[in-house]
Amino acid sequence: MKKGLLSMDHVNQKNHPKLTLGTVQLGLKYGIANKTGRPNEQESAEILNYALLKNVTEFDTAPDYGESELLIGRFLQEQKKHSQNSPKIFSKLPDVKMADTTSYPELLQEVERNLRTSLNKLAIPSIDGYSLHHERNLTSHQGKLIECLVTLKKQGLIKNIGASVYTPEAVRQVIESGCFDMIQVPINVFNQQLIHAGLLAELSKHHIKIYVRSVYLQGLLLMKIDELPDQLKFAKKWLGSFHEIASENKIDPSVLAFCFIRDLPQIDSIVIGCETLSQLKNNINMMTLPKLPTSVVHQLMELFRDVPERVSNPTLWK
Repeated sequence: MKKGLLSMDHVNQKNHPKLTLGTVQLGLKYGIANKTGRPNEQESAEILNYALLKNVTEFDTAPDYGESELLIGRFLQEQKKHSQNSPKIFSKLPDVKMADTTSYPELLQEVERNLRTSLNKLAIPSIDGYSLHHERNLTSHQGKLIECLVTLKKQGLIKNIGASVYTPEAVRQVIESGCFDMIQVPINVFNQQLIHAGLLAELSKHHIKIYVRSVYLQGLLLMKIDELPDQLKFAKKWLGSFHEIASENKIDPSVLAFCFIRDLPQIDSIVIGCETLSQLKNNINMMTLPKLPTSVVHQLMELFRDVPERVSNPTLWK
């Protein structure tokens, strides 16, 4: 078997991953395929409430997600009046742009200021997960930002330290640091580099919880060929092949994209955002579907093993 290629003939090493509700779409318009825009506050509260009712008990947010933290904070305050069930909340440290030579005490002050700003917006005294939002901060400031997070964890303000990263190199840095409890990474049919590099197994071995985002590649995998905007015409060949496999196997493209990730060993949770309640309901329902046939998974693994980064990395779409 090729390095990192997962044997899908065996039962997952973990049970089905959980769903974590991504809330970027609740705070701002997001995603190449977003046709409905940002939901209003009542619609957002309905989404958050339905998620909790269906045992989606982790909400992922960030200061960079517009109004998302404030909206969740208002929801949590309202929720406390009616129920003791509170979700786990994850947020992120914005890019720290202070000079690399900044002293540790000054950096700690800046990181704590950012954290407390998030805690105030979220109306919570401490946070279940707090991640570096920009992978360059793993190595910037001589690694002192990680030390800051460790200090704030010791103080009880953070329960789990995380990092939101893109590249295999950054995943290796997270593992080597020995300080992280969780990681958020993009994996989808068109972006399989962490699977084939064997890094999911490595993360799992080091007891770092794996949260997978970008399952639908910002909606690209769900678009019809004739809906592709001009700046994404170069993805036509790859998207056409994906839809062919879905059609041949009589599987809806959204189910194919979602279950490909759901069925991976080692995954702890899938971070899924939504603009509408019906999208959330569909994603929750897909958690209960049968496993994808092994032959289909292998087909996806082989055919989309080396999709060009221009297609698989949304930051290069501009």
